[in-house]
Amino acid sequence: MTTARTIEVYADTRGPGRCSGCRAAIVWATVVKSGKKMCFDEPAIALTTRHEDSTRRLVEAIAFETNHWASCPASDQFKRR
Repeated sequence: MTTARTIEVYADTRGPGRCSGCRAAIVWATVVKSGKKMCFDEPAIALTTRHEDSTRRLVEAIAFETNHWASCPASDQFKRR
């Protein structure tokens, strides 16, 4: 059995968007560990969920491979030089 790498995001921070490079529909969410926003290919499906006791927020684990920058054909234009 293989396990997918996941990243935890706050469920209440999910929001729709559109990639400014390839114009694909994406989902933005705030990463629990870093507090930074990350975009995912739509639909971003929660593989597991849990409640965070300290903040009482719902946390979702999303497959890391659905990170939009990994599949975006225009990702080069967003890389820092």
